[in-house]
Amino acid sequence: MLIEPGDVHVTMAVSRPASFEVVRFVPKVFETAHRELDFRGSFHFRTPAEKNPAVAQALRALIGAHANGDSSIELESLSAELVGTVIKELAEPPAGAGLAVDPVRDFRLRRAREYLRAHLVRKPSLDELSLELKVSKFRLCTLFKAAYGLSVGQYWAAARIAEASRLLLQGMPIKFVAASLGFTDEPFFTRIFRRHRGMPPKAWVRLQQKNSAHRRAGPLMRIA
Repeated sequence: MLIEPGDVHVTMAVSRPASFEVVRFVPKVFETAHRELDFRGSFHFRTPAEKNPAVAQALRALIGAHANGDSSIELESLSAELVGTVIKELAEPPAGAGLAVDPVRDFRLRRAREYLRAHLVRKPSLDELSLELKVSKFRLCTLFKAAYGLSVGQYWAAARIAEASRLLLQGMPIKFVAASLGFTDEPFFTRIFRRHRGMPPKAWVRLQQKNSAHRRAGPLMRIA
């Protein structure tokens, strides 16, 4: 269900309990995004009810990130991505040409990745990144997701865990890895690491060491 400011929605009574999520944006967010994404006119939903897979996926990602307590840049980037997807998929026509930049060749995306990898300790904000690249955060998030299949926040979180993994394999203690990358404490780092790698840091390091030993040993030879 899509509700614009001033619209009225009547909820029907149902015989069994129902649950749903409500995601609300102030109108100015859509006005700004609509303009910065190069769409013409004012934004309006083309229909009050829509089943769009791309929008549903973006909604689930944002709701899941809130439920998981993900970082602010992950929430910011997923919110911007959702707004951009809604405008692209659900806007009332005619909406104009919209984005026309090749996401794979846009040099700003390479600079975005470099910026994120250079700020693994201090959490960057989407506004800071947009200012650094001189590009709208809505355009940036839309192009970034199209190019790399990850939101800006997801890319930053993955890069952070990749660096943590490298330090762990070098033998750095877990508490020092957590501190060096700006995590609140060791338990919080362990929880985030487990979410990405599927197991706690110690178990992951042991598995990597075991696999490395097997690779060095090489295939077994069987003599008939």
